[in-house]
Amino acid sequence: MSDMAAELQTPESSVRRFTVDEFDQMFETGILGPDERVELVEGEIIARETMNAPHASMVWRIQQHLQRALGDRAAIWAQLPVIMSGRSKPFPDFALLHLRDDLFRERLPNAADTFAVVEVSD
Repeated sequence: MSDMAAELQTPESSVRRFTVDEFDQMFETGILGPDERVELVEGEIIARETMNAPHASMVWRIQQHLQRALGDRAAIWAQLPVIMSGRSKPFPDFALLHLRDDLFRERLPNAADTFAVVEVSD
């Protein structure tokens, strides 16, 4: 037998991808708990990383800079969900959004509301 590890390949057709509505229903029905740190990316449920001190510090520094630079010209949506497609609901470190009169009380922001998305890497 070869010393090389065989790569497990799963046929794409056997992968079950979820929609944003199905993802939300998993929380509503208790399949996913309210404290679970997960996001939906291209239909896959992905665990969100725990934030360490250097990451938190950088997020705070970027937020301070964005607030000074943008003022009230854009909404700074920090570590909150954005519906980017029917199969993606990530929680980016920042999303810079068009301002809305309702301040997103009626619905979550989506890709059309978004100027830019910023993710801090460790």
